[in-house]
Amino acid sequence: MTNDELWRGLAAVDFDEIDVLFPFSKRLARDNGWSHQFAVRVVEEYRRFANQYDSTLASYEAAFGE
Repeated sequence: MTNDELWRGLAAVDFDEIDVLFPFSKRLARDNGWSHQFAVRVVEEYRRFANQYDSTLASYEAAFGE
């Protein structure tokens, strides 16, 4: 899987399903004492982290053959 494919997959994940009463980002905000807007930003940052982690892991595996 390429980095672009991973990013498209991560971007396609909807953490806030439409037909739920209390979406993930609202629970995240409530449980951590954050604003909803901040929780949405945290979710987006997590997507970037997951994408970067995969890139770093792939580079490590290529360099060390693991």
